[in-house]
This record gives sequence, structure tokens and C-alpha cells, in this order.
Amino acid sequence: MDIEVTRATMRFGGVRAVDDLSFRYAAGGVLGLIGPNGAGKTTLLNALSDVSRLDSGRIRLRGNDITRLGPEKVARLGVARTFQNLQVFGSLSVLDNVLVPRWALGKGADRAAGLAVLDRVGIAEHADRLAGTLAYGLQRRVELARALAAEPELLLLDEPLAGLSRVEGNRAAELFADLADDGITVVLVEHDVSSVLAVSRHVVVLDRGTVLASGTPDEVVADHAVRRAYLGEED
Repeated sequence: MDIEVTRATMRFGGVRAVDDLSFRYAAGGVLGLIGPNGAGKTTLLNALSDVSRLDSGRIRLRGNDITRLGPEKVARLGVARTFQNLQVFGSLSVLDNVLVPRWALGKGADRAAGLAVLDRVGIAEHADRLAGTLAYGLQRRVELARALAAEPELLLLDEPLAGLSRVEGNRAAELFADLADDGITVVLVEHDVSSVLAVSRHVVVLDRGTVLASGTPDEVVADHAVRRAYLGEED
């Protein structure tokens, strides 16, 4: 799904969390969003899903202006997401967690479809367990499976590797790359910069709500502004 952000601004009180931000990204692959805390990464994901509305500017997905469309209609366009803070329905089974978005979007809440998604993320054997009884890493996969159950064209992932072991994180990153190979456009917000660089086709570096750098992973790593911000290097 093509993404076009034009002069996006979002304020919280006197703070501009996103400040006149613009970029374009062609459909496919993984788009990595990196930057320090407070750079505007999660705010941008909220704007892309219209969970939070811009004060000014425009966002177009596949050519459709979604700036004030509302999160339900954005979801029906093919956008799904996970959140920085884990959000699973702990009192429901793993399978029922996955079937909720399918039911909400009118895609049919049949068990076979749900099990197929759980198998895709490697947790089909836990289908009938209560989601809240699973270990943290497995709950992260439940949340990912729930997003995938909506059959998205655009998948927004907000720090999906947080709290995972190195082995779990590597497996998850490989899965994100596989999903992109399957034709899903993945937007990945993550503090583990090495993982982002390893799986991304394109990387946007944010700083104080603006684009500090944008390009391939190699281009971003070589960018002087990025090296100053991350490594303290002088020109």
C-alpha cells in the first residue's frame, strides 16, 4: 500500500509531536521508522491509522485521503496495527483473539481461518488456551496474529520486539520480512536499530517530529546527520 504524508503536524499542548513532516513510500517491503524517544514515531503510526488526528497536513494511503476518515474506515481500507503496550484480550482464548477483527470487519469468524493465521506466526498449538496465561513473547505473537487476521495490505508495528529475547526477536524480525515478501507493506517502529536495518527496504529517521534522514539502510547509516544524532560524531 502506497503511503504519502504531506506536511503533517500534530500538537499536544505546546509540543509538536509531528512537525510539518512529509515523505512518500511505494507499496511493498518493510519501511523502518527509527529515532530517539519523543521523535514522533508512535504519533505517526497513530496518524496513519487515524487513531489520532492531525492538526494540519494530509495522509494518503493507496491514493485515498484518510486524514479524517476514522480508525474503523481506515481498517476497512486494509490497515492493521499492533501497539507499543501489549493489548490482548486475556480472558479470551488465543483463537478468539484472532477471530475478533475478522468478525468486526465482516470477514467471517471461522475457526479454519483463525488457525491458519495462528500457524503463520507459529502458535497454532496454543489456540484454545486463554491468551492471558501465555508468556509475554507468545502474547506478542497473539497480537501480531490478530492484526494479520484482518488480512491487511498495510501492517503497522509499534515496537513489536520490546521485551523479547534475542532469539525471539530474531525470529520475529524474520517473520516481518516474510510478511513483506508475501505482499504486505510493513511499517516497523523499533528501538532495536540493527533489526530494523536488517529487514527494511527503506528507513525514515525521525527527530523531534521531523524527518532527519530517509533512504536505504546503507544510505541512512552513512548519513552525517544521523551519525551526529546517534553517535555524536562531528563533521
